[in-house]
Amino acid sequence: MFRVIAVFLLAFASAPAVACLPPPPGYVAPPPLSVDQTAALIFRMSDTIVYGELLSEAYYGQPGRFRILRSYKGHFRAGSRVKIQPSWGFDPPMCAGMIGGPPPLPKGAKGVFAWTGEPELKLVSDEILASMVKQGFIAPVKKKQRKGS
Repeated sequence: MFRVIAVFLLAFASAPAVACLPPPPGYVAPPPLSVDQTAALIFRMSDTIVYGELLSEAYYGQPGRFRILRSYKGHFRAGSRVKIQPSWGFDPPMCAGMIGGPPPLPKGAKGVFAWTGEPELKLVSDEILASMVKQGFIAPVKKKQRKGS
């Protein structure tokens, strides 16, 4: 009987909630940036912007191996391989430290990432990348012509 009650209590016991604290009194959130403003800010504050693929999973405390397939900005070239840390990205939750480490990224994940200093998986969205091209920060990628076209 004790085991049944213990299992019942454990099943319905409340787990500690992982939530952010409310902002301090009087806090006023800044107005959101436009896509073009965000793209300009990310470009200016990043030493490196690359497109690549994870060769091994990256999770909190364990860097992944990353192969660079295209370099938009910085000293890395296509074919370079680096150890890269997971990241909350450019707009982390206000309480990221309370939540724990950033979410893992699986082997094979591809995308455009930007960072300054040590390699970090800070994803650059397609919309932001398109704005960087539109504003002339990075050159557009030329699509390869297929034979017979």
